[in-house]
Amino acid sequence: MWAVHGLEGSGRTHTELLRFGTHARKDAEHALDTAKVQDAEADPPAALLDALDFMRERGTDDESPQLIVYLTDGEDDDRLSGDDRARVVGRAGAAGVPVAMVTLDSGACDRGRPGTLVAEAGRGRCLDAGDDLVPALRDEVAHTGTGEE
Repeated sequence: MWAVHGLEGSGRTHTELLRFGTHARKDAEHALDTAKVQDAEADPPAALLDALDFMRERGTDDESPQLIVYLTDGEDDDRLSGDDRARVVGRAGAAGVPVAMVTLDSGACDRGRPGTLVAEAGRGRCLDAGDDLVPALRDEVAHTGTGEE
């Protein structure tokens, strides 16, 4: 579990809140409850590229299902544009890891929007405030966990 941000000059796109692997729900809740808020703008393209690379390198160690869930308030969607968007879409299509783009903004999953393009390329789903987000995300995770696509 990563908190995505861009710290100018640091080269870091995220802070790891919970290490890669299987964890109890209470551990995930604790990680979220105790996370420090970063006063920084997010860099969605860089963070998504890092996540796709990470899953390609680390996620093939076993036969466990893989899924990237990118949750955003939609504020930084405009940064996922141009060559950066093309690079993310291309990498998502080649990674072999489904990408669920979840946005708390209505209309973020309309045709041609960045989240829709990334999710489609990654053979995942785009979910926005127009969806019933909690059940829809739970279903997406369950489908991935059972091997259904």
